[in-house]
Amino acid sequence: MRHNPWLIVGLVIGGLTVLLLFLFNYYPGALDSTDNLMRFIYLSILLAAIAGRRVFGYRGSVTLAIKQALTWLAILMVIIIGYSYRDYFEDFNRRVSGELMPTVAHDEAYGVVSLPADHLGHFSVDALVEGSRTNGSGKTSHIRFLVDTGASTVSLTLFDASRLGVDRSRLAFTHQFSTANGVVFGAPITLAAVQVGSITIPDVRAVVLKEGLDHSLLGMTFLRRLSSFEISDDRLTLRN
Repeated sequence: MRHNPWLIVGLVIGGLTVLLLFLFNYYPGALDSTDNLMRFIYLSILLAAIAGRRVFGYRGSVTLAIKQALTWLAILMVIIIGYSYRDYFEDFNRRVSGELMPTVAHDEAYGVVSLPADHLGHFSVDALVEGSRTNGSGKTSHIRFLVDTGASTVSLTLFDASRLGVDRSRLAFTHQFSTANGVVFGAPITLAAVQVGSITIPDVRAVVLKEGLDHSLLGMTFLRRLSSFEISDDRLTLRN
């Protein structure tokens, strides 16, 4: 097709008109304020100047120009549609992440964390824990907890306690605790901090159990320090 800059101008104007009608319909009242209107006029003049220079300096075929214009228009529409459905994509991302990384806490907002249930309906989470400064070195490590509202305290296995630098020789296993495996003995400690997502609770009372525990438990000495926690639609939401 023979080069005709005015045809290209007409196509560009037509495409922009359709796009503007769509945007005005989607964002009614966006140009009601004087500031927004003046900003829109300024940007329109700037874009017209840039586009005019490109159009009248263009020496390719009209067919190629139309294809390129439609390609950029399609890219712009995909960006607009993607932004419009951003909340849906965020929810989709949380669901996929929950399946692939079920123990990773998801921040819904600062201080609001959600956890997906596993196939057994349990809630597990990887927490960043700073160990006891009185019973050990206060080492920081990631600990995987099973969230247990029936546990009165945060309970650590000996293995997880050692990862936090807890010195077993300085532990006094004098407290009795009832578990599913019977009565076991535990040693009380205080964890410097427990962090789950954007939630950090300092000075958390805990206990190191000598035996009878397969996984460390995130019990009520952590949970009751929150403003609330609730289970809905197979998700546990923690709020600080």
